[in-house]
Amino acid sequence: MPHLPPKAVAPTDGYRGNGAKSYGNSKETLGALLPGAHVITSPFGRRIHPILKTAKDHKGEDYRGSVGTPLLAPFSGRVVESRYQANTVVRNGRKVTVGWGHTVVIQAPNGVRYRASHMNTASPLRFGDPVAKGQQIGQLGSSGGVSGPHLDAMLYSPSGKVLPVSAYRGKTLNEIAKIR
Repeated sequence: MPHLPPKAVAPTDGYRGNGAKSYGNSKETLGALLPGAHVITSPFGRRIHPILKTAKDHKGEDYRGSVGTPLLAPFSGRVVESRYQANTVVRNGRKVTVGWGHTVVIQAPNGVRYRASHMNTASPLRFGDPVAKGQQIGQLGSSGGVSGPHLDAMLYSPSGKVLPVSAYRGKTLNEIAKIR
């Protein structure tokens, strides 16, 4: 299955603030994804996929945690996707589940997006809901194609480029938005 970034959604309610058309005004920095310290168990980049057992680019970062651990919004924005996404495929004669499972995508006013996947249950948030930095957006889990409970975190620039979350922690959303 090809990796496609979530579609950017143009705000229709004045959400963009002063009408800025490029990067917005946000000097907000990328914040925590989980409370406390967390360990990256599968970094951004090439790896052997734990389910498919083939070499693939991992476009996110996997963070280990216990089922039910709160997942936090790393910046303020609006929900642009909240759904379950997974497929069953046959590999080496056996059926396996692949996909993000319960997932939510938040978009900042300047178009930066964040995806949290493999949540325990569906996020209580729905399309268009406002989200504050640090707000709980779901719970860590093992839905979709996983080998164990974790958060699969993905960060997207407004152009759709997928970025390693850990490399941009503490950067402003304006800095992230300029990446092409």
